[in-house]
Amino acid sequence: MCLALECKKIGLTVVLIDDIEKNHSSSVAAGIFNPLTGRKIRRTWMAKDAFEKLHAFYNGIQDQTGGKFFNSRPLVRVFPNVKVANDWDAEEGGIFSSPFSPSFPDYINGNHGGVLVNQTGYLNIKEFFSSAREILGERSFQVRSSISKKNIRIGDGSVSWNNYRAKKIIFCEVPQ
Repeated sequence: MCLALECKKIGLTVVLIDDIEKNHSSSVAAGIFNPLTGRKIRRTWMAKDAFEKLHAFYNGIQDQTGGKFFNSRPLVRVFPNVKVANDWDAEEGGIFSSPFSPSFPDYINGNHGGVLVNQTGYLNIKEFFSSAREILGERSFQVRSSISKKNIRIGDGSVSWNNYRAKKIIFCEVPQ
C-alpha cells in the first residue's frame, strides 16, 4: 500500500490488486514501531533515516485524508541487568531516548534503570488502509481479487493481466 501511494505521488498510474479477504500479514499485524530492538536494546539499522521518513510519510497521509491512524507514544525500556545499562551509557543514547529512572511496581525488576524511548508508537492498520484507499481511489484502480502468476502475460515492454496492461509489475507478497 505504501509503495502504491509513493508511486501515485510521483505521478504514476497505479493498479493495486489485493485480495482483502485473505488473512495477510498486514491485516493482522500489531503495527508497532520502535527504533530500539533486541535484548541489548540497540538502534535498528538506519533508524535515524527510517524513522524520519516513517513519521513524515504517515503524518502526511493523515493530513491529506483527515484520518487518525498514526499514534506516536513514548515507551519505557527497562534495563534487565547492569551490563545492558552500562553498554547503553557507553554506546547508545541520543535522539531516540532520554534518561529515565522511574519507580517500577514490585513485580518489575527495575533496579538497573531504563530509558524513555521516543519516536515509538503504533499504526492502526485498518484505518491506514481505509485512508490509503481513499487517496488511491483518485485516478487509480483497485482490484479486489487474488492474482495468479500463470494468468500474467509478459510481452515486449508490457505486462498484461485480465483487461489491464502496464509497463511494469511489482509483487509485494508473502512467500507461501
